[in-house]
Amino acid sequence: MRFTHVWRSWLATLLEQRAGGKRPVSSRFRSDFDVCCYVQEELTLGLPADWNFHQRGSRMEWGIEMQRHSINSQEDDYILEVSGDRRFFILYYGNAPSGGFGIHHVLYTAMVVTAERLSSISLAECIRHLLANRQRYPMNTWTLT
Repeated sequence: MRFTHVWRSWLATLLEQRAGGKRPVSSRFRSDFDVCCYVQEELTLGLPADWNFHQRGSRMEWGIEMQRHSINSQEDDYILEVSGDRRFFILYYGNAPSGGFGIHHVLYTAMVVTAERLSSISLAECIRHLLANRQRYPMNTWTLT
């Protein structure tokens, strides 16, 4: 028993030092499968009937778009990405490939919600807020270049 207690204490101290003095926070989602199920359920609840979503490959990333695109737009969307540690839900908006390659191609505009905050407010509510305030959070436009 004594060895186990000392070993756990040493390991916790080591992890705390590697995390910059903070204890690492575990995600509320235990697996990528849990995240995918949660996201698909929340997007189904949060999106109006004239919007759809699709998962992009095997990554934890979803495209959110209108079923009918507006005139002269073919690839306008929002992107939802979940970080590899399943702690951050990132909603990208207002990004475009226009102009020469520069810092604006590297630094994306996004809103970030932690998994812990999703205990008090749902992802569906975040999505509804995003769509209700589209003038403030414009869609990404990828067909400019």
